[in-house]
Amino acid sequence: MGRRAIVAEIIGLAAASLWCGLLLTCGFVAALIFPTMKSLSPQLPGFALYDGDHWRIAAGQFAAPMFGLLAWIQSLLALVIFMSCRIAGRRGMTAHLPSAAFMSALLSGILVYRPMMNLIAGQWAAAAEGHSARAAASALQFAAMHRWASVSISITLILAVASAAACAAALLRAQPIAPAAAAWR
Repeated sequence: MGRRAIVAEIIGLAAASLWCGLLLTCGFVAALIFPTMKSLSPQLPGFALYDGDHWRIAAGQFAAPMFGLLAWIQSLLALVIFMSCRIAGRRGMTAHLPSAAFMSALLSGILVYRPMMNLIAGQWAAAAEGHSARAAASALQFAAMHRWASVSISITLILAVASAAACAAALLRAQPIAPAAAAWR
């Protein structure tokens, strides 16, 4: 394996590791923020006319941009992994992992995240106007899609971990490059 391939695999491994960390961090933050807001039981002045749970809105106002940023960053990281794999000249099954990870990130953004954000924005707008029934309907639709978001994130995490493992395995198989004698003088 040449220097270019080694550098490409290192970049791919760094991107996949960062991606895994971001996915796990977003999951942990969401797992902390929602119960915390529930225990605080806030009353939001901007939603004073809404008779539903304000804690969900408060936590969602924090979590939604976080997951929105994750959707963009994971697509970029998946593309970096895909390109590093191509530059490294990887072949076989491990060459297809970055493609699957990229498609998972892209599809979860288009098919899961974007519709969920539209639903939550509709819920927040209805809640702010005091239309509790309309807000509750949007919240129910959002809740129904939430399990798909969890599945999507889990699949994406598995593919990101597999991509990191493939980069690491390629690096472990690489033969050390003997330094040029002139470079050490």
